[in-house]
Amino acid sequence: MRRGRGRIPSAGRRLARIFWGRTPARRDWIDPVNLVLVAGGGLAALGLGWSRDVTLPLQDLAPMLVGSALVQPALEELFFRGFLQGRLLSLCPLRRRVAGISPANAVTTLAFGGLHLLHTPLEHALLVMMPSLAYGYLRERFGGVALPLIQHAAHNGLLFIGFAL
Repeated sequence: MRRGRGRIPSAGRRLARIFWGRTPARRDWIDPVNLVLVAGGGLAALGLGWSRDVTLPLQDLAPMLVGSALVQPALEELFFRGFLQGRLLSLCPLRRRVAGISPANAVTTLAFGGLHLLHTPLEHALLVMMPSLAYGYLRERFGGVALPLIQHAAHNGLLFIGFAL
Protein backbone atom coordinates (compact mmCIF):
# COMPACT_ATOMS: atom_id res chain seq x y z
CA MET A 1 0.00 0.00 0.00
CA ARG A 2 1.36 3.38 -0.96
CA ARG A 3 1.55 5.97 1.76
CA GLY A 4 0.86 9.52 0.74
CA ARG A 5 2.33 12.59 2.32
CA GLY A 6 0.57 13.68 5.48
CA ARG A 7 -1.19 10.35 5.93
CA ILE A 8 -1.01 8.62 9.25
CA PRO A 9 0.14 5.00 8.93
CA SER A 10 -2.49 2.37 9.67
CA ALA A 11 -1.14 1.53 13.16
CA GLY A 12 -1.10 5.23 14.02
CA ARG A 13 -4.73 5.62 12.94
CA ARG A 14 -5.73 2.66 15.11
CA LEU A 15 -3.93 4.13 18.14
CA ALA A 16 -5.53 7.52 17.54
CA ARG A 17 -8.98 5.88 17.29
CA ILE A 18 -8.37 3.94 20.53
CA PHE A 19 -7.33 7.13 22.31
CA TRP A 20 -9.82 9.67 20.94
CA GLY A 21 -12.76 7.53 19.88
CA ARG A 22 -15.42 9.72 18.37
CA THR A 23 -15.39 13.43 19.00
CA PRO A 24 -18.13 14.38 21.47
CA ALA A 25 -20.80 16.60 19.96
CA ARG A 26 -22.01 19.71 21.76
CA ARG A 27 -25.13 17.86 22.91
CA ASP A 28 -22.91 15.20 24.55
CA TRP A 29 -21.42 17.76 26.92
CA ILE A 30 -24.84 18.83 28.22
CA ASP A 31 -26.24 15.30 28.36
CA PRO A 32 -27.52 14.78 31.94
CA VAL A 33 -25.65 11.48 32.34
CA ASN A 34 -22.37 13.09 31.32
CA LEU A 35 -22.94 16.08 33.57
CA VAL A 36 -23.52 13.79 36.54
CA LEU A 37 -20.47 11.67 35.72
CA VAL A 38 -18.10 14.58 35.12
CA ALA A 39 -19.29 17.32 37.47
CA GLY A 40 -20.78 15.03 40.11
CA GLY A 41 -17.74 12.76 40.13
CA GLY A 42 -15.39 15.70 40.51
CA LEU A 43 -17.39 17.29 43.31
CA ALA A 44 -17.74 13.96 45.10
CA ALA A 45 -13.97 13.45 44.91
CA LEU A 46 -13.33 16.94 46.28
CA GLY A 47 -15.78 16.34 49.15
CA LEU A 48 -14.38 12.90 49.88
CA GLY A 49 -10.83 14.22 49.99
CA TRP A 50 -11.84 17.12 52.22
CA SER A 51 -13.84 14.94 54.63
CA ARG A 52 -11.15 12.30 55.16
CA ASP A 53 -8.80 12.39 58.11
CA VAL A 54 -5.85 12.61 55.75
CA THR A 55 -3.64 15.65 55.89
CA LEU A 56 -1.46 16.44 52.94
CA PRO A 57 1.10 19.23 53.45
CA LEU A 58 0.70 21.93 50.83
CA GLN A 59 4.32 21.57 49.66
CA ASP A 60 3.62 17.90 48.81
CA LEU A 61 0.58 18.77 46.71
CA ALA A 62 2.37 19.50 43.41
CA PRO A 63 4.30 16.18 43.19
CA MET A 64 1.20 14.26 44.29
CA LEU A 65 -0.92 15.98 41.63
CA VAL A 66 1.59 15.16 38.88
CA GLY A 67 1.70 11.51 39.86
CA SER A 68 -1.93 10.99 40.84
CA ALA A 69 -3.70 13.30 38.41
CA LEU A 70 -1.55 12.85 35.31
CA VAL A 71 0.68 9.78 35.26
CA GLN A 72 -1.46 7.27 37.17
CA PRO A 73 -4.75 7.96 35.33
CA ALA A 74 -2.98 7.83 31.96
CA LEU A 75 -1.41 4.45 32.67
CA GLU A 76 -4.55 2.99 34.23
CA GLU A 77 -6.91 4.21 31.52
CA LEU A 78 -4.66 3.13 28.67
CA PHE A 79 -4.38 -0.35 30.13
CA PHE A 80 -7.82 -0.94 31.65
CA ARG A 81 -10.11 0.99 29.28
CA GLY A 82 -7.89 1.06 26.20
CA PHE A 83 -6.49 -2.45 26.18
CA LEU A 84 -8.54 -4.69 28.51
CA GLN A 85 -12.03 -3.27 27.98
CA GLY A 86 -11.34 -2.77 24.28
CA ARG A 87 -10.28 -6.39 23.93
CA LEU A 88 -13.30 -7.62 25.89
CA LEU A 89 -15.65 -5.47 23.79
CA SER A 90 -14.31 -7.12 20.66
CA LEU A 91 -15.69 -10.44 21.93
CA CYS A 92 -19.29 -10.75 20.73
CA PRO A 93 -20.86 -12.28 23.88
CA LEU A 94 -19.62 -9.41 26.05
CA ARG A 95 -21.45 -6.63 24.18
CA ARG A 96 -24.90 -7.08 25.76
CA ARG A 97 -25.65 -4.48 28.46
CA VAL A 98 -27.59 -4.91 31.68
CA ALA A 99 -28.74 -1.63 33.27
CA GLY A 100 -26.40 0.21 30.89
CA ILE A 101 -23.32 -1.74 31.98
CA SER A 102 -21.69 -4.20 29.65
CA PRO A 103 -20.01 -7.36 30.91
CA ALA A 104 -16.74 -5.95 29.47
CA ASN A 105 -17.14 -2.89 31.72
CA ALA A 106 -17.97 -5.07 34.74
CA VAL A 107 -14.95 -7.35 34.23
CA THR A 108 -12.67 -4.35 33.68
CA THR A 109 -14.04 -2.73 36.84
CA LEU A 110 -13.38 -5.88 38.88
CA ALA A 111 -9.80 -5.94 37.58
CA PHE A 112 -9.43 -2.21 38.34
CA GLY A 113 -10.70 -2.73 41.89
CA GLY A 114 -8.41 -5.74 42.28
CA LEU A 115 -5.39 -3.64 41.32
CA HIS A 116 -6.30 -1.07 43.95
CA LEU A 117 -6.78 -3.86 46.48
CA LEU A 118 -3.06 -4.66 46.16
CA HIS A 119 -2.05 -1.37 47.80
CA THR A 120 -5.14 0.03 49.56
CA PRO A 121 -7.69 -1.18 52.12
CA LEU A 122 -10.76 -3.09 50.96
CA GLU A 123 -13.15 -0.15 51.40
CA HIS A 124 -11.00 2.05 49.14
CA ALA A 125 -10.78 -0.66 46.50
CA LEU A 126 -14.59 -0.95 46.59
CA LEU A 127 -14.96 2.85 46.38
CA VAL A 128 -12.93 3.08 43.17
CA MET A 129 -15.28 0.65 41.46
CA MET A 130 -18.08 3.22 41.08
CA PRO A 131 -15.96 5.74 39.17
CA SER A 132 -14.50 2.82 37.22
CA LEU A 133 -17.97 1.92 35.95
CA ALA A 134 -18.40 5.56 34.89
CA TYR A 135 -15.04 5.57 33.08
CA GLY A 136 -16.05 2.34 31.34
CA TYR A 137 -19.38 3.86 30.34
CA LEU A 138 -17.62 6.87 28.81
CA ARG A 139 -15.18 4.56 27.04
CA GLU A 140 -18.02 2.62 25.46
CA ARG A 141 -20.12 5.66 24.66
CA PHE A 142 -17.37 7.53 22.84
CA GLY A 143 -15.18 4.63 21.77
CA GLY A 144 -11.91 6.00 23.14
CA VAL A 145 -10.03 6.58 26.37
CA ALA A 146 -9.55 10.36 26.14
CA LEU A 147 -12.73 11.28 28.05
CA PRO A 148 -12.33 8.58 30.73
CA LEU A 149 -8.73 9.73 31.16
CA ILE A 150 -9.80 13.37 31.59
CA GLN A 151 -12.50 12.34 34.08
CA HIS A 152 -10.07 10.10 35.99
CA ALA A 153 -7.43 12.85 36.11
CA ALA A 154 -10.00 15.40 37.35
CA HIS A 155 -11.31 12.95 39.95
CA ASN A 156 -7.83 12.17 41.34
CA GLY A 157 -6.72 15.80 41.20
CA LEU A 158 -9.77 17.05 43.10
CA LEU A 159 -9.40 14.21 45.61
CA PHE A 160 -5.85 15.26 46.47
CA ILE A 161 -6.77 18.96 46.53
CA GLY A 162 -9.46 17.96 49.03
CA PHE A 163 -6.78 16.19 51.10
CA ALA A 164 -4.78 19.45 51.19
CA LEU A 165 -7.75 21.59 52.35
